[in-house]
Amino acid sequence: MRAADRKAGGFARFLGGNDSYAKGTFAYNTGVNAKGWAFSALVDYWQAHRKWSKGTYGQGQNYYFSVGYKPNETHSFNFLVTGAPQMHGQKWSQSAE
Repeated sequence: MRAADRKAGGFARFLGGNDSYAKGTFAYNTGVNAKGWAFSALVDYWQAHRKWSKGTYGQGQNYYFSVGYKPNETHSFNFLVTGAPQMHGQKWSQSAE
């Protein structure tokens, strides 16, 4: 997550699974520019209408945005914002049996 330590590049990934599971991830890193600044970001989203039984739906996001500054080889600074809001079903629709 330290932007100044990452090489330039990025990726996109899409996954799918049983019971409507789907996940998508995007990430990109600029690498350190000539003035010592670097930027990095990752955004991820997943959802499932039903996982292992009724009432176990869920969806969520994960993200981070990072700004780094490396004025020389000895020092570096980083500012990071991250989060992971999620929603999960609690299987309350099932009986106790």
